[in-house]
Amino acid sequence: MFLQEPEPTRGDLNFSVLGFPVRVHPMFWLMTALMAWSGGEREQPPQELVIWLGVVFVSILVHELGHALAARFFGGQASIVLYQFGGLAMHYPQPRYTWQRVAISLAGPAAGFLLAIVTMILVGATGHRIEFVLDWNPFRWKKIEGLNAALAVHFLMFVNVYWGLFNLLPIYPLDGGQVARNLLVRYDYQDGLRKSHWISVITAVALAVYVWVDSDGQRMLTVLMLGFLAFQNYQELRSPWGSRNPW
Repeated sequence: MFLQEPEPTRGDLNFSVLGFPVRVHPMFWLMTALMAWSGGEREQPPQELVIWLGVVFVSILVHELGHALAARFFGGQASIVLYQFGGLAMHYPQPRYTWQRVAISLAGPAAGFLLAIVTMILVGATGHRIEFVLDWNPFRWKKIEGLNAALAVHFLMFVNVYWGLFNLLPIYPLDGGQVARNLLVRYDYQDGLRKSHWISVITAVALAVYVWVDSDGQRMLTVLMLGFLAFQNYQELRSPWGSRNPW
């Protein structure tokens, strides 16, 4: 979600996937746990927290691998860091063409949506179902038996579908914000960067107000995150180089 790589720590988990170096910062685990605890008033069972941590880890890793694989396809190299509210796929050199940069940004959410589709296929293949709140739904399958399995599927769908859609919002540096920024700069070189930051500020503030009202103040972590993103973009507007295009 953020574009600045955190400093390495002794608590980092390091490994590689598909040839990409991966580093997991300790703050990733802490912030992921806080997201689970801030989701409601009831006490969090230990096994539910463990399942949540595992699902978020796999889902964010798949998301960042989507970015990394797209960067490799266009001739670049990439490495992945998971930390704070998500992850970062650093790739170099930067693609020359706007459509390539847009494709790399969209590849992350696309990988998450693909994981959600695979999950639905596997659940359906075992004769079970994923429940959506659609009263007119004519299809009927068996509910998933076992609390842990049901929770894992629920979390997988929530993270990869809803977080994927959230990531497509035109709020920089979310993936949708990066797409908007690239396109605006491409077609309005003089003022595109400034417009992208204003779109980010307005969208983040409006969504923060909606989340606050809709959840009666229960989703405070989400509201704070959106407020931080709005403030970050506003600071970019006020900086001496905030209206200059980066390429």
